[in-house]
Amino acid sequence: MLLLDIMMPGMDGRDVCRRVREFSTVPIIMLTAREAEEDKVSGLDAGADDYLTKPFGSMELLARVRAALRRSQLTSAEHGQPVFLTGDLEVDFAQQLARLRGGAVNLTPTEFRIISFLARNAGRVVTQADLLTKVWGPEYKDEAHLLRVNIARLRAKVEPDAGSPKYITTRPGIGYTLNKIEAIGA
Repeated sequence: MLLLDIMMPGMDGRDVCRRVREFSTVPIIMLTAREAEEDKVSGLDAGADDYLTKPFGSMELLARVRAALRRSQLTSAEHGQPVFLTGDLEVDFAQQLARLRGGAVNLTPTEFRIISFLARNAGRVVTQADLLTKVWGPEYKDEAHLLRVNIARLRAKVEPDAGSPKYITTRPGIGYTLNKIEAIGA
């Protein structure tokens, strides 16, 4: 669990929160003297699970910590296996890497965030806006070109034939799906 203040020396707590969310779902609580509604909203939008304004009592803080830890345990259980497998493609959430036919695929952090979000929603259509918001943040929800470029790069790395993808398929005007494919020889 992380406890962050918005006003930290060197880096704003919201920026730290956003960076942590690029690779982790660890529970985060913002503890800060900034109590304006826009500060609370920006902290939660940055990825914080809770926002507590100073001054506060230690019993309230401990209760919020327990609640955040309970929620994180439920979320971890919902995610199931630490590895997602479809065909010859494997997404290892714990090690933050992908493998194709057993060999590591050299993905950028952004490409891994895309494929891991698709893997967590495998078999379902994920809208462009959802992908953009989850991978880059809410301010990017209308940047479809950014997503198309990154999907193309990702396909070039994981698809046997990027021109005719079998793993990451496009639903024109809607979004993308990571298909569930039986493993070879299964």
